[in-house]
Parts: sequence; structure tokens; C-alpha cells
Amino acid sequence: MCITRAKDATIAWDLFLDSINQLNLAKLVPVLKFINNEWGTATRMHKYFNSNPKCPMCDLEENMEHVFSCNSTTAKKTRHEALKLIKRVLSKTIKTSHSGGAL
Repeated sequence: MCITRAKDATIAWDLFLDSINQLNLAKLVPVLKFINNEWGTATRMHKYFNSNPKCPMCDLEENMEHVFSCNSTTAKKTRHEALKLIKRVLSKTIKTSHSGGAL
């Protein structure tokens, strides 16, 4: 997976850096693994530990793409809740930055 120049120009790198700097090590490691395509998916765990490569929610092969597209009810609900939380946090961040407060 590669970021194009056009996509790179749309990323708020300063906000990303500020966010990364606020994470403790326990929260930073999963973020860095995700960014580097090293997340512990079932397929990756199968490669290293010969474990079941199937998604525990739908029994299809679980890779990075599948994590974000699994059609199980639980996965859909989890993604929906995560997106609501992200929107809420971003909304607060935008309001704070527009009001002159610190991030």
C-alpha cells in the first residue's frame, strides 16, 4: 500500500504527529503496527504460529482488508461505533481549534 503525492497532500501530518505524541506505548504499538501493515490479523498469526487464519466472526480469511469490510453483524456494529467516536473526537478538536484553545 502506497500513499500517492496527491493523497499525501490531503493528510494533516501535524495533527497526526500531535496525536501520535499523545499516545502511551501500549496505545502507540498497535497504531504503528497498523501503519506498517503489521497488524495481528488471523492470517498473519497463521503465518507465524500456524493458527486458524479465519475471521472469528464470519469464518472468511481475515486479512487487513477483511478487518474493515467484514459483513458480520458484530463487525458492522463495531465499525459504526468506532466511526461515531472518531467523529465526536474530531468534532471536539475542530471546535477547540476554532475557539483558539489548545489541542
